[in-house]
Amino acid sequence: MQHLTEALTERLTGRYPPPDVVLDTARRLHGDKKIELRFISNEPNPYDEDGKRAMDIYRDANGFEYWFDGASGALLQAGLSEDNDPPTHEAGQESRLPVSALRERAILITGRMIPGFEQMLSTLHPLEANDRRSVYFFRWEDLSEPLSESELPPFVQVGLYPNGEIAGFTDTLSMMLPVVPVGEAERCAYPLPSWTKAEQPLAEA
Repeated sequence: MQHLTEALTERLTGRYPPPDVVLDTARRLHGDKKIELRFISNEPNPYDEDGKRAMDIYRDANGFEYWFDGASGALLQAGLSEDNDPPTHEAGQESRLPVSALRERAILITGRMIPGFEQMLSTLHPLEANDRRSVYFFRWEDLSEPLSESELPPFVQVGLYPNGEIAGFTDTLSMMLPVVPVGEAERCAYPLPSWTKAEQPLAEA
């Protein structure tokens, strides 16, 4: 397998976002500087209603797939690829985080990906849900512009397992924002901080 930081760097010269931005973004999402990626394909962007934008797809060694918008350079979506079964996270009560801590973690992760996100929170509409308490979803929608019945508002969503591990990430808010420069992530410490409330049971359903 060729790693992005080796032979593929030369092959992907001229791609947007460039390889160093792609790798930096994936590592920033997980708070892990050891992640390596390989290029998979170039596909139509499913979040572009006009059908004019493409995206580049990458994958890491754990089967996590990353979709990058070719126009803005933004990370559109990250999660396990279809040919990888999700891990079983039947966590015991002792390893489950309370929903309040999961929410804080989702905001922290999103802040790493979208500079100034915490300042944007008051302008976004929050939504929360869970899939049988196996994955918790935290979503923020931008309802500032009128939409037709068939349109979805721009949004960012983080999916977390009960122990706080990332299940998925989706971001259409950033399609119109400039890509975060390489090196900007250095302002955030690696890895993500541990949570002191991990031993507490879930307080919310």
